Amino acid sequence: GTAGFSSRAATPGRGRALGYVATPDAITIAYAAIGDATLDGIVDLLDVDGMTAGLQSSEPLGDAWFTGDYNYDSVVDLLDVFDFLSTGLFDQGSYLTASEAAFASYGAN
Repeated sequence: GTAGFSSRAATPGRGRALGYVATPDAITIAYAAIGDATLDGIVDLLDVDGMTAGLQSSEPLGDAWFTGDYNYDSVVDLLDVFDFLSTGLFDQGSYLTASEAAFASYGAN
């Protein structure tokens, strides 16, 4: 979609995009693998759970990465499921390189 986050430095590629998770206390933005709804560096059942909630919702969720709207078109649909599956990262462990993991942990806590 045309809404959402954009960055010249974090261009799409390698199945990556800018993702975000919003909680009452903070908003986390990360250059993450498509499918990593929780932004924890792993595509796993927790991420499937978020997408399942998005697929089951009858209300528009807005551009919600954490519920599986990976292309930010304001709906969680088969396009998002295809994006999720096409990365091949589900249940493969961390997809972060050593330098990405070091950067991701900087300032965490």
